[in-house]
Amino acid sequence: MKKIIIAATAALALSMSAMAQDLSFIVNLGYQGSNLANIDSGNAKAELLSGFRGGVSLDWTFTDLGAAQLSLQPGVYFSMKGAKLASTKSEGDKAVNVVRQLNYIDIPILVNARFGVADHTNVFVNAGPYLGFGINGTDKVTKGTETKSSSDIDLFKDKVYNRFDWGLHIGAGVEFNHFMLGLGYQLGIQDISKGVNMTSGELSQKIEDWARSTFAEKTNNSNFFVTVGYRF
Repeated sequence: MKKIIIAATAALALSMSAMAQDLSFIVNLGYQGSNLANIDSGNAKAELLSGFRGGVSLDWTFTDLGAAQLSLQPGVYFSMKGAKLASTKSEGDKAVNVVRQLNYIDIPILVNARFGVADHTNVFVNAGPYLGFGINGTDKVTKGTETKSSSDIDLFKDKVYNRFDWGLHIGAGVEFNHFMLGLGYQLGIQDISKGVNMTSGELSQKIEDWARSTFAEKTNNSNFFVTVGYRF
């Protein structure tokens, strides 16, 4: 029995050591451009909102063919989403414009393929699902020359938008030595709109001054990003 235990322990140690050799960590940060799909209607038009994306991924190589490697890449990222919204319904003679900022923690779970193209140079492509959890959501509304911030409302906490999001993630890039340049796109499949009644109730009174016409019955996140990274 002792010999079996010792052999099993040794095998586990060797397998963990071999797996550790195939593990690396990647830090990425950069620009993210976001929009809210399905907002465009007779009441509002959505435009690109610039923001930040940054986080870390674990890269586990499970197939190594020399010139090509396949790996699993789960990650955790801070992701600034949302949109710039122009309401087609003015308040009096003042046009309403909204900057809707939705901050998320994103968890992409990707399969990555990396190909050696020259000494110390690789190109990579990846794809997979992502999960998102909304941290906070705010509006900054401009009416004519007057600007107001949404200090009294959180679009997630007040249940205007669903905190949970999920969708598809695709990406590609180049790696030289340990430095990486990547770009990608996320297509939100989850409808994050809660379908809140904007014409009655306590919440509607809060939103009255926050451009109610810029909310849609169905809303999906959509964003692309360009990042720089380093592999440890």
